[in-house]
Amino acid sequence: MRFGQRDLQTAVREVVHGELAALQGEGGVVAIDRHGEISMEFNSEGMFRASRKAGGDPEIQIYRQEPV
Repeated sequence: MRFGQRDLQTAVREVVHGELAALQGEGGVVAIDRHGEISMEFNSEGMFRASRKAGGDPEIQIYRQEPV
């Protein structure tokens, strides 16, 4: 509810790189919004993750593909 006014990617980044990092935590979040948008953010070296949108190809990754 605190992140309700933000887009999904912004909210997920705030949690992982803000709140989790402030606790010296390492990990990640997989989130899906009501429009079916997917965000998979992490602050560790890698995170096993996968997704597939209806009619699309599956996406499977372990390491970051783009800069934060």
